Amino acid sequence: MLQRVREFASRLGLKIPRRLTTPSNWRRLNATTDEVSQQVEYGLLGGGHYENWLRTLGVDIRSAGVAELGPGVVFGAAAYLRAAGAEVTLIDRWLAGWTAGYHDAVYEAMIKRIEAEHPAHDCAPLRQLVVEGAYGPKTLKALQAPVEALDMIEDATFDAVVSNAVLEHIADPKRAFSEIFRITKPGGVGVHQVDYRDHRNFDAPLEHLLLSEQKFDALNRKVNMEYGSQRRHSDYASLLTDAGFVIEAYHQNATASQTYLDDTIARMKVAGAPRWSQTARDELANLGGLFLLRRP
Repeated sequence: MLQRVREFASRLGLKIPRRLTTPSNWRRLNATTDEVSQQVEYGLLGGGHYENWLRTLGVDIRSAGVAELGPGVVFGAAAYLRAAGAEVTLIDRWLAGWTAGYHDAVYEAMIKRIEAEHPAHDCAPLRQLVVEGAYGPKTLKALQAPVEALDMIEDATFDAVVSNAVLEHIADPKRAFSEIFRITKPGGVGVHQVDYRDHRNFDAPLEHLLLSEQKFDALNRKVNMEYGSQRRHSDYASLLTDAGFVIEAYHQNATASQTYLDDTIARMKVAGAPRWSQTARDELANLGGLFLLRRP
């Protein structure tokens, strides 16, 4: 598996450390009852979340072309959107493949839930997905590609581009956001949940800010950027607007406790992290939120 990672990175012309770990999307899967149930719940929750926000932004989901970035091991949210009528394309540098006995179990369980809870949705494409045991343009189109390089996608292709806790894992957000803007139709939208926490330990969400930018970046690249990012809300807001997007709304949905924040700021001063120790408390306390975007 690790050799597959290196070969793919080599084709992209990327330099990778020798100790690079296997991406979590390519982990071995085990279709236990609990695992299947969790994936179904997560997919339905994520799909419903996307659907509600897209409708709020004026997108007719029944005829929309939607791209989801970094969909994870199971494309549950995308499957929900497909049943709702959207044409969905998945984009991931570390695209998860189909595991027989696992993905079919999850999608079959999703079909039952969707038919019971959303009778107006059409699960025929999902049934075809299970029968074929593979992703395709009539079910869910899947592309293995980094968001920074989407040359295979034409300009102004999608009505909406969505993601959940993905943008903080992108190594070159300036280039990536430019590509996202390019593939979004004029008037099209974006729905992006961004997590600013230190992914090494969510219970200590600001610890990565005690490291130098160079040290954290070196650690992060060894694990395929899975530790998240030191960038804060204002950094992402600036990068998105610089790419050309209008931020229609931002909903903060995770906040550091005042006790932890006080302790961390004190340790930042001792550790010699002037940028962060002088950053506004509200900026540091903001641990994540939802961006609603529009391309003018």
